[in-house]
Order: sequence, then C-alpha cells, then structure tokens
Amino acid sequence: HEHNIPTTQKTNQKKGRMADVRMKQLESKGSARCSNVCVRIQRTWRLCLRFKTSIRYVRCYMGKLPSAEFVKSIGFDNLVLLLKDKKVISAAKVCLQRIHLLATYRHGSPPHIKEPESVNVRVFLAAFMIVYFPSRVFESVGPLEQRLLDAADPMLTAFQAICASVQSSQARCFRDVPPALTRDFPTLLLDYLQAFKAWKVPDEAKLTCRIKHALQALYQARRALPADEPHDSRLHGELRGQIERLRGKLVQIAGRGALEEVERELGAEEGSESAGGVAAGGGESVAGA
Repeated sequence: HEHNIPTTQKTNQKKGRMADVRMKQLESKGSARCSNVCVRIQRTWRLCLRFKTSIRYVRCYMGKLPSAEFVKSIGFDNLVLLLKDKKVISAAKVCLQRIHLLATYRHGSPPHIKEPESVNVRVFLAAFMIVYFPSRVFESVGPLEQRLLDAADPMLTAFQAICASVQSSQARCFRDVPPALTRDFPTLLLDYLQAFKAWKVPDEAKLTCRIKHALQALYQARRALPADEPHDSRLHGELRGQIERLRGKLVQIAGRGALEEVERELGAEEGSESAGGVAAGGGESVAGA
C-alpha cells in the first residue's frame, strides 16, 4: 500500500516524524535546563542562609548606629551627616533586607497586605531623626505627624532589639532570636512605611511652597541689582549659588516638573542658565528621603 502513496506525501510524513522527534528532544533539554535553574536557585538560597551571614550584616550595621544613646549623643546635625554617609546607607540596607526577609520567612507577610511594599532604606533611616529629634523634623504635631511617630518608634525599637539579639545569641545567628521579637516586625515596618508616605505628600507641598517664595525673593533681588553690576561679581555669584541650591532642592523633593511650573509662575528667566544643570541637592528634609 505504501508504494501507492505519492512521493511528496511520503516526504511530508517523514518530515513530520523528524519534527516530532526534534520537539521531544527540545522538551527534554528544556526540562533539564529548568531543573538546573531550580538547583542553582536552591543552592543560592542555601548559601544565603549559611555561614552566619546575619551576624556579619548586623555587626556592620551596629558599628555605624549602635544604640539610641549614641544617636541622641551626637545631636541632630551630626546625625543628618551620618545618615547621608554611603557606608551607613549600605550597611543599613543589607541588614534591613536580611532581617525583613528572615522575619517574613519565619512568620509570613502581614495579613492585610495586598501587594509588597518596597522598602526604601533612606526612609527607614529617617526614623532615627523622627524618633529621637521630632522637634527638628516637625514644625507642629498633627494627626499625620503623630501617626508617623507612633509607627516609627516601635518599628525602630523592634529592629534594634532583633539586631542586639543576633549579636548576643550563643550561635550568633537569626535562628536563635526569640520569635516574640520578630513576629511583629514585618507589620511594624509596613505600618511605618505607609505612615511615612501619608505624611510625606502634604509635607512636600509645604516645602515646595516655601521654596517658591524663596526663589521669588532671590529673583527680585537679582533684578534689583544695578545695571552696571558685573556678572562675575561676588554678589551675582552668591545670588546665583543660592538660586541653584533651591532649584536643586525643589527637583529633589517634587521633580523637574514642579520646578518648571514654579518658574513659569514666577516668570523667571533662568532656563538658559541651568535648564540642563540642576542636580538633585543634598537637602536635609526628611521628606526628600
């Protein structure tokens, strides 16, 4: 019967069988690759949890911010400088990520969470200023400020207690930290992040308004300079420097769009000077965290 099948049809059948074989080979290779990827992920995860990684991260962090007494002793201005230090930010970031990961792994995510909240380490570090120097952070304490204070204090206390427990435990590892210390930490951190976000929006609006008025005063002062005042004079330089710092701070707090809107309102002729040169300034505002 096969001899009666046209040659073209035979060829197509042969190609079909070869394609089936090739597909099975690819599926087998794909399954092997998937298995290899799973093994790599599992190996990485095991390595992450071995070799007492937690104690290394905790020691590095506690070496920078050892206690509440230390933070209060150095004063607000020195604390602001310390929290901007790249080594402090790096140490706090890996330690926070580690503690948060292991606490969530041990107890699960907060029950009321709908989607993961991204943890900004600068926002976390701002809790030191909020808890220990609230009068330097807040002009007045309203409902949003009080909510933030009430969330920051227990979160920071819990985190410091977990770190201290890791350091003092016999095995120097997270496993020996009492579950009572870690159970509430994911929820406390989430509550703090949400309270900070709720407070930050109106605070940014307030700061933007102040910067707008300050820029307006500086622009008026520059326009009032004598026509024969040299552009490279000390007075011109000081005004220019103050304007650029405020512009940079405004971009940092509210974005370039806010700067453009403010300058349109003020009718400022500043675009040619620094339209492309505004860098995000290192403002001390907690809202810029």
